[in-house]
Amino acid sequence: ATFPSFSVCAWPSIIALSNDCSKGTSLAHPSSNWHLPSRTGSGNAPKPTFAWESEDFRRYSKDGTKLMTRKEFDDSYGSKSNELWNNAPKEIKLLHDKLRKEDVRTAYDADAFKAEHGDKLKEWREMLTATPVKMLKGVGSDQVKKEEFHVTLPLAVQQFGETDWLAKWNSGTDTDCQECCNAVKYRRHCLQRSPHCKWEKAACHPIMSQANMYGKRRYFPEDMSLATHPEFKEKDSVNGQALWDKAPQERRVVDGKAMTMFGFQKQYQAAWMGVWSTSLTATQRAKSKDGKVLNMKGFKDQYQSKWSEFGNWPMEKGNGKDDNDIKRLVACEECCLEAKEQALCTEPYCKWSGSKCEIPDTLPKEQRFHPDIKATSNRVKAVTLDSFKKYSESTYLLDWLVSPEAIRVREWGRSFTLNEWKVYHGRDYLAATGEASWSQASTANPMALINGADLLTTEQYKGTNVENGKTLSVVDAQKAFGKEWVFYWNKAKSPQKCDQCCTGLDVKDCKIRNCDFDSGKAKCSRKGQTVTFV
Repeated sequence: ATFPSFSVCAWPSIIALSNDCSKGTSLAHPSSNWHLPSRTGSGNAPKPTFAWESEDFRRYSKDGTKLMTRKEFDDSYGSKSNELWNNAPKEIKLLHDKLRKEDVRTAYDADAFKAEHGDKLKEWREMLTATPVKMLKGVGSDQVKKEEFHVTLPLAVQQFGETDWLAKWNSGTDTDCQECCNAVKYRRHCLQRSPHCKWEKAACHPIMSQANMYGKRRYFPEDMSLATHPEFKEKDSVNGQALWDKAPQERRVVDGKAMTMFGFQKQYQAAWMGVWSTSLTATQRAKSKDGKVLNMKGFKDQYQSKWSEFGNWPMEKGNGKDDNDIKRLVACEECCLEAKEQALCTEPYCKWSGSKCEIPDTLPKEQRFHPDIKATSNRVKAVTLDSFKKYSESTYLLDWLVSPEAIRVREWGRSFTLNEWKVYHGRDYLAATGEASWSQASTANPMALINGADLLTTEQYKGTNVENGKTLSVVDAQKAFGKEWVFYWNKAKSPQKCDQCCTGLDVKDCKIRNCDFDSGKAKCSRKGQTVTFV
């Protein structure tokens, strides 16, 4: 199991349509790219050669959890279906790279796409569903009501409830879709889109490229590396297609279960990319011909170069071989909820409790800095989403969305959030000791360059030379701005690493951190190698 016990709920920006949590959140620049774009000559568009059907026009259900056709509205809501259909948000989709004229992701509803691209129905059906976003003001706790929240439709449902979400949603301002990262102009809006987007070099960039969004990966038999269809052909120009047809697909783990990319798309709909990109690749296992349970490496050790051939590793369903063969797959090493016997319940990812395999409560959970928690001993305590809910149940998801994430730092000076650490170190992040161990990593205070004009509004910084801004840690920001520190933090010009991120800094930046500067070597390094915990 690779996710915290509340799993995807830990990231309101990524939605989870699962048993106990279901929605997500996001942001964007206040100029919508998914309404009908203005253009000339639309009356000369060619007549469609494909027939658009009712299934191509979908809207969000009354509870906001799924997309439905008009017929499904009629069947589900009876006499109220017409009113509900007219007020329901439309499905929007990400425009294919091959249809884009510039390097900015855009999303269209079906009507806008038809007007702009005419009869390209095939492309519309292949396009991935995007997540609608609205900009809401005056929400959240008292400390952060000034913030502009860029909220996804799923988060609006979860935060405002099934009865009130649609009115709140329709009162907001349209923005770019959640996945339209490079259309976002402001850092604070980009940060609200994690884990879809990242702020880097003064711009918002997508975590997942469009090639990866559409490019399913399979295991190349020779070296067991994950590769896309084009990469299979590059690796073996003669047999690449044949190898691809029978190669096992990548699966990733969420909530104790492993799924293919298609499975993620089906379960999480518009939010699948955020869940997929922060989920670890499953260590798949299967029964060999003699009944042994082995992972892929074990199959390769036993069958050598023929490990992936039919009769050895189970073939994927629908490959023209035996469709029942895939039944030899058993629970992956991280798949706690799929392990039906103790021998398949693999520690430390899972634990056997009584008669079933469970996700351990000890798995690391994402933490953030709550605006109400004051610093002690030059450190701000980071807390989980459950703790945010204790402070304010009515606005805790929105408060969580804009609060900075807790980070830990490697000995060579790079800082990571929990998600970044998991992706970088793989499942070794759960190790009790060692460099990849999250539990043993040193905690650090994030830092950011706050605008000089904002600093001058506080008594502490009046009369100081801060016209060009000042680099503050979360502790400094809290001291300077009080309970509103999160608002000013999100307006920062740029992140500035952390108080223990010493590698590569000049003497000025080194001295404002918990670092030592060696003048003789002109080198900045951390003060000792002690591990500190929050």
